[in-house]
Amino acid sequence: GGAIPLRFLRESMHYLLHVANENLVLADGSFATKNTLVSTSDAERTFIAFRALLDADRPEDEVQSFIESNPLLLAPFAARNVFFRPWILNKYRADFGIVTSTNRLLLIEIERPSLRLMNGDGTQSAKLTHAISQTVSWNHEIIEDRRAVLRCMNGCPADITSVQFLVI
Repeated sequence: GGAIPLRFLRESMHYLLHVANENLVLADGSFATKNTLVSTSDAERTFIAFRALLDADRPEDEVQSFIESNPLLLAPFAARNVFFRPWILNKYRADFGIVTSTNRLLLIEIERPSLRLMNGDGTQSAKLTHAISQTVSWNHEIIEDRRAVLRCMNGCPADITSVQFLVI
């Protein structure tokens, strides 16, 4: 009767869902977005190129550009929407904003791959402290006027359940 072979669901479900910016990892390990399907070998090439970029200790803006060009790298965050360089009330900019499948907003600050996180004596490095203080400033703005912050991110749903921060 109305049975659909599982092969078609596995290979083409992302077309049936029609959700903007939806990222799906399919059963065979391939990665799908609304308009594209990335094979496992393409994904592997992307990961190898990203690893080489990190190992080469390229500047933060080059790392950011690579991630923007290869949003597959954001798949582990279960991204429903991805924002590149989103404004936080025209005062601050995160490097990435991600609305997860559970309606959480994750604001990400990336740093140079070689950033030393800890000093020799085990204390937090000044550069890491600075990066974390940026997220504290973002959080202050969100506490003051959450609705305005969310409106500034064009396409961000108003029903965000929580806002979290990540320094990478």
